[in-house]
Amino acid sequence: MSPVRARRWALVATVVAAVTWGASGAGAGASATPSASKKFCDAFKNNAIMVQQLFLSDPSGDTVTLKAKLDAGVAAAKAIVPAAIANDYDVVTSDATTDFAAITAAQKAVDTWALAHCKYEVVKVTADDSSVTMPKAVKPGFVAFDITTNGTTPRYYGVVPLAAGQTVAQLLASSLDELRPRLVTEVQTTPGQEAVAYGPITKPGVYVVLDGDSVGTPQASYTSFTVKK
Repeated sequence: MSPVRARRWALVATVVAAVTWGASGAGAGASATPSASKKFCDAFKNNAIMVQQLFLSDPSGDTVTLKAKLDAGVAAAKAIVPAAIANDYDVVTSDATTDFAAITAAQKAVDTWALAHCKYEVVKVTADDSSVTMPKAVKPGFVAFDITTNGTTPRYYGVVPLAAGQTVAQLLASSLDELRPRLVTEVQTTPGQEAVAYGPITKPGVYVVLDGDSVGTPQASYTSFTVKK
C-alpha cells in the first residue's frame, strides 16, 4: 500500500486504519511470558511511532524506506505477538482486510491488551461533541491516550505542542497544513466507543489537544496539558 498523505482530518481514520501498524508479515508466536510480552510491547511502541512518522512524512521525502522499516517492524512484532491477540493483530496489520467492523473489533482487542500489559503511561480522556476533559499534567514518555467519547458524532483529535512563544489562540488560528506536520498523535473517535491514540510525549512544555469535527475542521473547543521535566 502506498503512503497516503491526507490534508483533512476527516481522512486520518482512513490513513491510520489502512496503515495501522503496517502490512502483513511473519506468522504469530504463542508466548506470553513477561519478557516476551515486554518485547512485543516495545515492538508495538516502535511501530506506532513509525506509523505516525509515515503519516506525517513529507511527500518529497523517502517514504519508501520508512514504509519498508515499518513492514519489517510489524513482521518482527508478529513473530512474538501473544497468542491471546495474535488473530486480532493479524487483522489490524493486514492490507487485505477491508471489513471495517472486523478491524474495529480487532483494534479494540489489541488496545485492551496493550493498556493492560504494556507499561505505557495511560492518560484517561473523556470527550463529547464540544469538549475534551483530561489531566492537566502528563508524565513524559510514550503515552497511550485512552479516549471515551460520549458525544453523538465522530470526532478527530490531534495533540500538538505549543511552539516557543506561541499562544493557544495563535495555534488555533493556524491552517491544517501548518498543524499537520506538528501533530504528535491523532485518532478518530466513534460515538459511545473507546479509542486509543499512542504517541511519544517526551519534550517538556504545553501541548494542545485539538478537536476536529466530522469534516475535518478544527473547532474552538480544545484542552491542554503540561509535560514537565
